[in-house]
Amino acid sequence: MKEYRNKLTTVLLAIISIAVLVGCNSDDGKASGKSDPLKVHIALNGKMGPLVIAKEKGLFNEEFSKLGAQIEWSEFPSGPPLLESLASNRVDLSFLGDGALIAGIDKNLPFEVIAQTGRGESSVRILAQAEDNIKQIEDLKGKTVGVASGTTGHVYLINALKAHGLTTDDIKLINLQPDDAQAAFETKQLDAWAIWNPYYLNNIEKGNVVALKVKGKILAPGAIIARKGFAKEHPEIVEAYLKVYKKAADWQIENPEEASEIYSKVTKLPVGTVKKIITTEEPKMPSKHNKNLSIL
Repeated sequence: MKEYRNKLTTVLLAIISIAVLVGCNSDDGKASGKSDPLKVHIALNGKMGPLVIAKEKGLFNEEFSKLGAQIEWSEFPSGPPLLESLASNRVDLSFLGDGALIAGIDKNLPFEVIAQTGRGESSVRILAQAEDNIKQIEDLKGKTVGVASGTTGHVYLINALKAHGLTTDDIKLINLQPDDAQAAFETKQLDAWAIWNPYYLNNIEKGNVVALKVKGKILAPGAIIARKGFAKEHPEIVEAYLKVYKKAADWQIENPEEASEIYSKVTKLPVGTVKKIITTEEPKMPSKHNKNLSIL
């Protein structure tokens, strides 16, 4: 835990230095000098993560008030709908999983990566109905599989199928956001579902569901992002954002009980289930500043 915090602090200081150097000659970046509060649009991507902790505990308030800035929050079930708002300049700062990151880069959407949150093993799993004869990835051939298109779950599914000699052409792929897919899976409209936490562990603990084993490891890098030009115009806001992100991640690791209560309230899941998730999957550490990140 100490090593995690030390590495994270070093990385964030490097990122902050870059941001300040980029914007030091820009009068537009001095939010605190404005008579009216600067509106900063931060988007939540999913129901768990450091940004959720920061929002629920009001961690941004002190840092941003010093700079004469106010937050306007928006919430999205996954990366693809978040990208739509970002493309229309309604998101300034957020987090993206690898699926949305790939899609956004491919479409040349107006954002830049200000920190990469590691290249760790994916938290996605492919769930199947335990009573069906789906015991391995190969058994998905011809089956109906739900996933939110363009998400980390979609990337995981593609890679998992490939590892077992299949493609998405071998299955009946249904594009569903997590909550809709949950309902479809529970009513047996889906044979299988590629989904991340907290959904997959919650379903496993309910019973009658199996997680299919996949050959090898599938990596799922994520990224902290800023709307293109925002970091240059407002480096002090980026600095505050990254400081609070680190503070929230550290706080979650040090306070798993209270963090579990917060996530339980947001997700409506049992506290015990949430605690298993967050103590197994610690917040991922920003690893570098890279505007031209390659994740393929």
